[in-house]
Amino acid sequence: MRIGLIDLDQTVTQQLPLAALVDAGQAVRIDAADLAPKLRLLANRAVWKELQDRIDFAMGQRSGRGAEVFFYGSGDFHHLTAGLIARHSMPVTVIHLDQHPDWVTFPGSLNCGSWVNHALELPQVDRVITLGPSGDDLDWPEWKSANLRAVADGRLVVWPWQHKPSLVLGHYGNTDSWEQKGRFLHWRELGEGALADHLMRLSALIRTQAVYVTIDKDVLSSQQAVTNWDQGFMTLPHVEAVLTFLSAHHQVIGIDVCGDYSPPVFDDLWRRCLSFFDRDISSPPGHHHNLNAQTNAALLDIFRSIGA
Repeated sequence: MRIGLIDLDQTVTQQLPLAALVDAGQAVRIDAADLAPKLRLLANRAVWKELQDRIDFAMGQRSGRGAEVFFYGSGDFHHLTAGLIARHSMPVTVIHLDQHPDWVTFPGSLNCGSWVNHALELPQVDRVITLGPSGDDLDWPEWKSANLRAVADGRLVVWPWQHKPSLVLGHYGNTDSWEQKGRFLHWRELGEGALADHLMRLSALIRTQAVYVTIDKDVLSSQQAVTNWDQGFMTLPHVEAVLTFLSAHHQVIGIDVCGDYSPPVFDDLWRRCLSFFDRDISSPPGHHHNLNAQTNAALLDIFRSIGA
């Protein structure tokens, strides 16, 4: 396992035991704080290329031995995942644990709400499987520019943790994600029934030997993480069960983790407006740093236990 800490918002590089890994030479710190205001929520081509160059310089070329693991702070930067996946050339299935599906088609920029579509454009990505959403992204998904066609085509699979049927106007048919009854999509809920049974069904959907796992901690309950967004209902034992299953049946070639709360800092009015209108702006509890640090340490233990 090769670990990179991308320092965008001074969260993960100030946490124990993550910071201690850098001091011990067991992780690489990638300084990107100067780029963060232009990366937060969305990225332009120039700043994106600069960050990728820094990651390549710090981490070197992929050796093919062990998984690359990145921690990089707030979920506002989740679109970094598309670039981290691109570091791998072999055919891969992306397993995406998140409170939000990150599948919007508008705007078409590379942003934290649309990165799944950009990942699907990578030639090595066979399919993205999203596990855990439970928020209002699935309410009226067509009006929210959800990429339902990718789901209907089978390139994207979305299993909410729980969600009522979604009202749609179009006809999408039955998929691995839903059963359409009239104007409603009835989701295959991950939180309904035994998780082990869902994992067996998940196995049939993974057509590649290699898998890449991306975790946004907002998929976890508020007792286990504090993020810049609303929280879901999964727990660390659920995440461990998913990763243990994947490692037993596939080669986990990469993992990234985001979802640490940090105050949003922007260089432009556009990002400030997006932040204001698209999420809860309430202040986080005072213990958020320690709670997220504990969860990151627990995730690191899980990665070690599966031999990443």
